[in-house]
Amino acid sequence: MRILFVLPDLPHPPFTGAHTRPLTLLRAAARSYEVAVVGAAGKDADLSLLEELCSDVRVATARAARPARRRTLAAGRRLVTPVPLVSAGRSSAVSELVDEMVASWQPDAVLVETLYAAHYRVPGVPLIVDLPDVPSGLCESAAAARPVRYFAANLQAATTRLYERHLLGGAIAVAINDGDRERLATLGVEAFTVPLAIDLPPEETMIERSSTARHDVAVRLLFIGSFVHPPNRDAAKWLVTTLAPELRAQRVPFAMVIAGLHAPRWLQKAAGAGVSVVSDAPDLDPLYKSADIVLAPLPHGGGTKNKTLEAMAWGLPVIGTPQAFTGLPQLDGDAFVVEPLDAERITKRIEALRDHPELRWHLGLTARQYIAGAHSARLAEERAAALFAAVAEGGGVARAEALLRDAGEPADAAHGGPPTSATPEGPSVP
Repeated sequence: MRILFVLPDLPHPPFTGAHTRPLTLLRAAARSYEVAVVGAAGKDADLSLLEELCSDVRVATARAARPARRRTLAAGRRLVTPVPLVSAGRSSAVSELVDEMVASWQPDAVLVETLYAAHYRVPGVPLIVDLPDVPSGLCESAAAARPVRYFAANLQAATTRLYERHLLGGAIAVAINDGDRERLATLGVEAFTVPLAIDLPPEETMIERSSTARHDVAVRLLFIGSFVHPPNRDAAKWLVTTLAPELRAQRVPFAMVIAGLHAPRWLQKAAGAGVSVVSDAPDLDPLYKSADIVLAPLPHGGGTKNKTLEAMAWGLPVIGTPQAFTGLPQLDGDAFVVEPLDAERITKRIEALRDHPELRWHLGLTARQYIAGAHSARLAEERAAALFAAVAEGGGVARAEALLRDAGEPADAAHGGPPTSATPEGPSVP
């Protein structure tokens, strides 16, 4: 079987955040089938890994895929809704490459990432739609968080649900968590769940920072996210304009790092005392290693957040709004801390964790155990492999589930995973 992947943004180093998901699916498919990929990337993007996995890689430049007119319209749309319009998901530059590949390579199946890319459907060829999130849910979340500014998002949600039913009709939908799968079910769309895969960093880094209270020195805070996405821009703005001033007013010594792709100029200018902005870091590991607490104050959003899972995999305590933990089980106070978007309450949480290394250890350890069990690469790739095997047989979601049942659940499929062998060098967990 030949599978053509159509990815709006081709994954390239550093392989973190949204770039990890398509790699999981590509690797799983390439083990048994021939794969090729089409998508957009910057001129200097390192695509060597894709070239190793795929028999063909076709690239549209990011500028060609999103011409000036399209970027201008998107900027205007963001004034009333942060969610792109599903009706405008097709890029002529990418579409031309898809047509070329279909004519020359003749794929047996097409996998697209995001509902927007479902517009590249090829008649007569099975379509797999990987959904990092469900756009109608994003619309509802944005409208609830900012009903005045994003007043159009509620109307957009109703229209988007119609597009979801239409574009996913006859396709095989893939969700990243069971919550999104259940949301799709309300639209009459059957979906197959493949969780996000997260690599566990060495546990030594967790042990090294576990035993130190921070009351004498600045507590090290970290926020990571791609600033291409409106919720991350809104969160960063809240950090510099609301939380940082509250921390200063309460005389909490802190060093806050805000890092991510394409950090806007206004953010770097607004940073202020105790806040530094890192744009397009080639390696995020040093940032995670030097952090005490990760912040995820997302005002709206959906899906499961890569940045939340990555921080948990590093054994770091995460303080975030409910939107930071969508798709995760009820582990508030055990593997992470949920707070509303309230600077005073989050400041108090930061102070509580700052002075209690045993509490930071407990949160980080439980979080890491959860990631090891529910988001292992093995689990994600085995589920993805079952999906592709079902498509090769001419089946869909039901056949993929049957193949998994026949094979038996993998050992790490249960939530939580095996306990780590690490033990804290500081006080024991109460």
